[in-house]
Amino acid sequence: GRNALAKRLIAEKITKLITPRQTIFMDTGSTTLICAVTLALRLYTPARAADLLFFVLYSSRLCIDT
Repeated sequence: GRNALAKRLIAEKITKLITPRQTIFMDTGSTTLICAVTLALRLYTPARAADLLFFVLYSSRLCIDT
């Protein structure tokens, strides 16, 4: 994708600022999605991260479809 390396670098920096049990709000966008994936994989086991990301992607789709 466009600016993929830059988006991954942003995601890595952002996920270092977020701690477990911290509440955050994430808006939509391709960089935000990369941040969500990176954060989920850093904070959770791969199986749990997959569950959370399914919820994020499904919720995003519901917002777009309605």
